[in-house]
Amino acid sequence: MTDDEVVTMTRQALRESMGALAPEEIYVRSGYDYDDVPVLFIDAFLAPNTPLLSGEVSNGALWAVRSALVKRAELRFPHLSLRHPDDIYPEGNVTLDNLRKAPASA
Repeated sequence: MTDDEVVTMTRQALRESMGALAPEEIYVRSGYDYDDVPVLFIDAFLAPNTPLLSGEVSNGALWAVRSALVKRAELRFPHLSLRHPDDIYPEGNVTLDNLRKAPASA
């Protein structure tokens, strides 16, 4: 699957899993984990002022995304980050502004 196809599939899976808490913006980057295994890095930004998510909600979101990927024969593991847009991150970390400025996936 292309990164754009993963975005579309992730958006649908998270809407079904999270309902009104589903992220507004989703960005996907194909990459490799620390063992050089191909993976998907998925940054999903929640709406401003979204309450903190329970472990049940965040684990359910990962399960929904992983299940949807496997159904489409996509075996790369999704590293899903559910992010609040108003969180403060250390310098050089992935932020919504950085992702919006990045060139589109090929």
